[in-house]
Amino acid sequence: MILRHTLMNPYLIDHENGISYIERYFEFLGRRARALAATASAGIAAARSLA
Repeated sequence: MILRHTLMNPYLIDHENGISYIERYFEFLGRRARALAATASAGIAAARSLA
């Protein structure tokens, strides 16, 4: 869970190196969600082929 105080934390942005840790975290969550969705849809397709 992302809490409001976490999102508003100024230390999550590294201005010197151009890094936004919260942006990286959301990119990670997006990759995980797509991977889980692909796994779930593959499982559904396999179950339908057995029916």
